[in-house]
Amino acid sequence: TGRRYNQLNYRDNLSGLKRDGVADGGLVRCSRAPQQLTLLATLTVADMVRAYMGALVQRVEAGDRSTHTRVAYEKALRIGAMRHFAAVEADRVTPRQVAQMRAEIAETRGPSIAAQAVKVFGMAYRHAQREGLLGADIDPTRHVRRRQPARDRRRPLTADASRRVVEHCLDALSGRP
Repeated sequence: TGRRYNQLNYRDNLSGLKRDGVADGGLVRCSRAPQQLTLLATLTVADMVRAYMGALVQRVEAGDRSTHTRVAYEKALRIGAMRHFAAVEADRVTPRQVAQMRAEIAETRGPSIAAQAVKVFGMAYRHAQREGLLGADIDPTRHVRRRQPARDRRRPLTADASRRVVEHCLDALSGRP
């Protein structure tokens, strides 16, 4: 499910009641029957992005990536993932939400920046999977089209095509059909 569980043996000698509380930053559930305390450590998108950026900084320091790449990826994550999902649990983000994020960024900043935001967000998910922070099946960016910007469809004329255009223009100027 993308969550790490730490099982702690727990025995409530006084009440034996179910209790909910917070311990060590995670959600704690106490169940009466097995008398176990379950600590659910939640990974937010902000945590995931920090882990990815930490690994990227190490790669920059090792010379595997450029500082320019780090700055560009950091900007893409700040515009996309951090602005839209920072406090959300990483395994709760849906492809529909990522597509909506892409559409909003494309509208305000342009399609190429939106595509990069989705791409780098996906890289952060894949890093979390490699590190064992998320399950292998959790990546809401995987099926979201990044929609590359429309390419310029103009092409230069070939020598033959330009000759035909010139001939056509000369025929038009001389009055021939």
